[in-house]
Amino acid sequence: MVHMPAHIYLRVGRYAGAAEANVRAIAADEDYLAQCQAQGLYPVSYYPHNLHFLWAAATFEGRSEVAIDAAREVAAKVPHHHAGAVARTADFPVTPWLAYVRFGRWQQMLLEPKPPATDPYATGIWHYARALSLLGRGQPARAESELAALTALLGHEAFRTTLKDSPLLTNLQIASRIVRGELAARVRRFDEAIRVVGEAVA
Repeated sequence: MVHMPAHIYLRVGRYAGAAEANVRAIAADEDYLAQCQAQGLYPVSYYPHNLHFLWAAATFEGRSEVAIDAAREVAAKVPHHHAGAVARTADFPVTPWLAYVRFGRWQQMLLEPKPPATDPYATGIWHYARALSLLGRGQPARAESELAALTALLGHEAFRTTLKDSPLLTNLQIASRIVRGELAARVRRFDEAIRVVGEAVA
């Protein structure tokens, strides 16, 4: 009840309202978890969703400090080994990387360790975020290498088996096009950049 209005607020552009609803929902859930010692999906799915949503709303507002703090918190609550058990939580551990590139924290992203090889989705997002960070630091050749590693992951067996019913492969396909578009734009191949980013939008 405390959290759900945030979905409406976000859709109508009331980003501050969405952020505030999630701040209140985080407090409500923390109180509930402390009193009831809830187990199962609630502490690793519903409660972190408030943190994830706060990251999203604060990002739309351009509040980098709030967004990055929320991103780090959601990743701490749902690390890679937990996220692998529930596909819809797969974005939780990688949220800080998305926050770093959104706000141009290139060096911070480049210091992030590689995720476990058993997590192809997180590995793909890591390569994506590194590619954008390297471009941000004027290193297109190294960004190309990260793009190649990301592209190779698109054919990973997990996306045909255990993760085939999730949108995770689509997310990586979008990510690869964003990097390709940025690379093309850097060398003034604007027609190609527009076409590739248009594919990402589609």
